[in-house]
Amino acid sequence: MKVFDFAENWYWFLVAAIVCYLVGCFNFAVIISKIKKKDIRGVGSGNPGTMNMTRSFGLKIGVINFL
Repeated sequence: MKVFDFAENWYWFLVAAIVCYLVGCFNFAVIISKIKKKDIRGVGSGNPGTMNMTRSFGLKIGVINFL
């Protein structure tokens, strides 16, 4: 069994942190609602979150947004 040595592979943690940060910068509720030709910020409660997505677009889109 190979032992993962942090001193040798520190750059993978740095790359993973940068990628996770960049993915977190995007609000996928707004992106998905633009694809559906509506602006989620103007529909329902105005909150671009999973609950408003589920109410406005249905359970399937709400689950996709949650994931």
